[in-house]
Amino acid sequence: GANYVSYIGEKETQENAMKTLVTILGIFAGVIFTISMLNVYNTISSGIIIREREFGIFRALGTTKRELSWMILQEGTAIGTISSFFGMILGVISCIVVKNNVNMPLEYSLAVIILQAFVVLANILVCTLVAMIPLNKVLGNGILKSLREE
Repeated sequence: GANYVSYIGEKETQENAMKTLVTILGIFAGVIFTISMLNVYNTISSGIIIREREFGIFRALGTTKRELSWMILQEGTAIGTISSFFGMILGVISCIVVKNNVNMPLEYSLAVIILQAFVVLANILVCTLVAMIPLNKVLGNGILKSLREE
């Protein structure tokens, strides 16, 4: 006998498969995002704690806590901006590679651009705020204690 395939049934199967794929990729992206934020925190906080003696010297020379905080805030913002720039370039290259190797139309819509802008701003904000966490520890130490740190 002949086998008949329902177009509607096949379409529903493909739509369900795409929804499952999008869900799996979303979970994967969330895990990658969490790991990357922990990595950013570790990198920035290590850099600040290692430079505790340098900050003590700045404070001994008359730099106020506010000026030191502003300097670290700018550093965190710069790290976020630079990493966002390179992340966007790698993201665009990845999309081009996927589009050229998959027989499925990929659309670049206004929603994608808004999402990318949101991710860039979130990355810059997170890097800036993460820089302030270890700075509070450094600023909490007295000038003499900071100068004794190696």
